[in-house]
This record gives sequence, C-alpha cells and structure tokens, in this order.
Amino acid sequence: MGRCVRSLLVTAVLAASFVSGTATPGASENDPTANAVLARAGANAIVLWDVTDLLPSLLAGPASDDAIVRELESDAARAAGAHSHDVPSAQTIAVRIVYARIGKVSPVYRSATYAGFERLMTVVFPAPLSTKRAAEFALKLKRGDRLPEVTIDRSGSLPPR
Repeated sequence: MGRCVRSLLVTAVLAASFVSGTATPGASENDPTANAVLARAGANAIVLWDVTDLLPSLLAGPASDDAIVRELESDAARAAGAHSHDVPSAQTIAVRIVYARIGKVSPVYRSATYAGFERLMTVVFPAPLSTKRAAEFALKLKRGDRLPEVTIDRSGSLPPR
C-alpha cells in the first residue's frame, strides 16, 4: 500500500471516529488521550492516537526528546487500557501514535501546508489490559523502564523544535 493511500486511510479513520464518537471512553477534555480511537477490533486490536495538537506544548517545554517519547509511551498505556473493554477477545492492543507533518509555507495562502501523517511509534500491550495494569505500565514506561511484555517500535521521529 502506498504511503499516500495509508495517509488517507489514517485521516479517514480519524475523521470517522470523531464523528461516530469512538474516541477514548471516559476521557475528559484535558486528557491527552481523549482523541485516541479504536481503529480495528479483533485478536490484534489497533488504537490510533493523533498527537498533532499535543506535540507543540510538549516540544515548547524544557523536556528532552527522550522524556517526551517516554511521556507518549506512558500515555499510550492509558489509551490502551481505556479501550481494552471494547475488545475483550483481543490478544494484543497496539497503540499507533501519529501526527500531521507540516510542509512548506504556501505562497498563495501564506500558511503551512499539510505534508501527510508521520507514524511516530507503535506500542503493543498484552490484552486484556485492566485499568490498574495499564496504570502500572504507564508508570514504568514514564520512568524509562523496558518491559518484556510491551513491544515498542519507534518508526518515526519527533518534529524539529
């Protein structure tokens, strides 16, 4: 599948999920994982989490890139835990963390152009994942601990500061 087609699919799934209301259940407006959506149910469930709106505040702060990545990994555990009850038969829950890349400034519109989605990382958790177990994973991931039962694939990079 081409990169452009994948970007369109991600965009379509995110847009459809916002309309249908399948965002993270029980998440408050201030919860960074509130827009994480269940994209695929089944044995290997996938949750898509668009962090486009979250990244500017994280990148503007004093935290290092490693600390930001650990924060996102930690929040991914909470997003997986929040969606775990939606997929009771799942063996794994993968959280794909993506963000919209910004391209050159358009001379016509004088604003940055959309340059597609970047898959920052995918964090795969064992299922079922209770809220308590997700919180334990979140705490350990935030500290930088590597957990043998959690797989992390960092396929992308953070945008430049």
